[in-house]
Amino acid sequence: MESMYLSKSTKWEYEKEWRIFAFHAANTVRKFPEGLLKGVIFGCRMDEDYKVLFREWASKRSSSLQFYEARIKEKEYGFDIVPVD
Repeated sequence: MESMYLSKSTKWEYEKEWRIFAFHAANTVRKFPEGLLKGVIFGCRMDEDYKVLFREWASKRSSSLQFYEARIKEKEYGFDIVPVD
């Protein structure tokens, strides 16, 4: 199960994504230095209400975040990750 969540295709390695899971720590909050989070990617099907909640949360941070949106490519398989305001 862990390898399914913690592995991804080498085709996506350019993203330099880090994944953090705490499998045995349900209902707990992990704190990390705020500056480690640089951006948030909204999924292509993410509900607008959730985007609003993330933006409200981000507005309370002392360091700013860049928001991006995943958009399905029209003529090929994949996504474009586009900066959004």
